[in-house]
Amino acid sequence: MQYSLKENCHIESIKDGLALFDTFNGCTHFLAAPASLAIELLNQKSYSEESLLNKYIHFYRASPECSLANSDIKLQFQQFITEALKSGIIIKIN
Repeated sequence: MQYSLKENCHIESIKDGLALFDTFNGCTHFLAAPASLAIELLNQKSYSEESLLNKYIHFYRASPECSLANSDIKLQFQQFITEALKSGIIIKIN
């Protein structure tokens, strides 16, 4: 299974991350890093959950203020994926 950005999601860079606007239903979402990284990656192509998680962890680890264990980063990632799916920002594709 892979994840992809929903087709009708328009992305704009803002000072502290990304603004996403769903052109179908009018919803707007604001995302800071590292969640914004996942959206930027999904805007380019689809990713498997494992591949996206590895990039997320790598990005998070590169941050100088990173103090979370990999298990906590993974939990944060899973929460993001759950919320992004629920809000319709991203979709699952087979």
